[in-house]
Amino acid sequence: MFKYTAKVVGLDPDIEEEVTLRIKGMDFTCFAGICPYELSVGQEYPVTFEMLDFELSEQVNSDETSFERIENTYAYTLKGKLCRDTIDVGIKISDEFLASDYAYLDGKYICLNVDRLDVEFLEN
Repeated sequence: MFKYTAKVVGLDPDIEEEVTLRIKGMDFTCFAGICPYELSVGQEYPVTFEMLDFELSEQVNSDETSFERIENTYAYTLKGKLCRDTIDVGIKISDEFLASDYAYLDGKYICLNVDRLDVEFLEN
């Protein structure tokens, strides 16, 4: 699990669990599955990410690193290098199934179509 300090840049007034975060200059709109305190726009908080339901494919003849939100959902297309249980898209996101089910792709560039990117806000 990789921990980051994320700045809250947006809170959805209609969907309580929707939050937009900025980490290393990149914005992520996520589902806040675990949030033990009230959030404020402009404040920074410790977070970690979890991917729910994803499909994986190898990037053949490509070493692209990117992340792209799919329309106005919590779904993302993540492209990056797989290192054991972690994909690096500018930030690192890990999942135990990447190491156990896709060990043969270790060190290769992959594409993950993630159904939902969740963020967990950690205790300070």
